[in-house]
Amino acid sequence: MEDNNHTTSGKQYMLSAIRRKHLDRIPTTVLIGPYCAKLAGHSVRDILQDAQKSAQAHLAFYDLFHPDSLIVYNDIYLELEAVGCELEFPENAIAHPKKALLENKKNLAGLKIPDPRKDGRLPYFLELCDRVAEQVRQEASVGLGHSGPWNLAMHLRGAEQFLMDSIEDPGFVHELMTFTTEVVKTLGDTLIDQGFMPSLEKAVAAAAGKVVIMGNVPTHLFADGTLTDMESAIDACVQTAGGECGYVLASGCEIPMNSTENRITHFFEYSHKAGRQFLEGVDSRGQGAE
Repeated sequence: MEDNNHTTSGKQYMLSAIRRKHLDRIPTTVLIGPYCAKLAGHSVRDILQDAQKSAQAHLAFYDLFHPDSLIVYNDIYLELEAVGCELEFPENAIAHPKKALLENKKNLAGLKIPDPRKDGRLPYFLELCDRVAEQVRQEASVGLGHSGPWNLAMHLRGAEQFLMDSIEDPGFVHELMTFTTEVVKTLGDTLIDQGFMPSLEKAVAAAAGKVVIMGNVPTHLFADGTLTDMESAIDACVQTAGGECGYVLASGCEIPMNSTENRITHFFEYSHKAGRQFLEGVDSRGQGAE
C-alpha cells in the first residue's frame, strides 16, 4: 500500500483505481443526477438547458460533499435531440421525447450526424463540462458519460418496435446502428478533442488492460433508507470488491431527486471510514497491494 496523508486529492484516489494501486482508502463518489439542482435553487429544467446554472448546481454538490470524482449529469436524450427529436422539459422532472422520431423507418434516410458544437443541446453539454472542469479538475476527477449506440437507436425507433425490428428487419437494425454508432463516435471525438476523455490507447495503457469496477450501493437508500441500511450496503460492496485495486465505491446509478443531505453525507463519511478499515486489514495480511 502506498503512503498517503490527509492532503491526498480526490483525483489521486481515482487514479489509484485506474493504476490498481491502493492508497489509504477506496475512492468514493456518487452519480449525482438531477438532485444537484435543488442545491443551487434551480429547477431540473434549468440545469438541463442552461450550462451556467447547471455548473452552479454541480459545484454546489461538490462543495458540500467533496466526491473524489464529480460526474457531470446530463439526461440520456442529448444526442437524440441533436438528431432532431423534440423533447418535453417538465419543470422538475427529467426531459423525455414527445414521440419516436423514426415511427416511419423511411425517415432514417433523412437523418444527419449532428455537429456537437452546433446542434441541439450538445454545445450546452460541452460548455457545462468546461465550466465544471475549470473549477474542480485540480482536486477531483471529472466524470462524463453519454448515450451508447443501442440506447440511441432504441429511443429513435421506440423500445418495443426496435426489439421487433431486430427479429423482423435485421437489415434496418444494422443500418440504424451504423448511424447511431457514428453519432456517438462524433460526440466522443469532440470530448476527446476538448481534453475530457483519453484516447482508447491511453485508457488501455492507464488501466493496464484491466477494467475498473464502480458501484453498487442501491440508489433508493439515498432517499428512504436508514443509515444502518446504508452502512450494510457499503460494507457489502467493500467486502465484495474492495480487495480489487481497480474499484470505486459509488451509488449504483443516479441518486434520486428526493435524496436527503444527511444520507448523502453519511454515505461519504461511512464509505471513507469503511474503505480505510478494510484496506488496513488487507495491508496487514499482505494482500491487494502492489
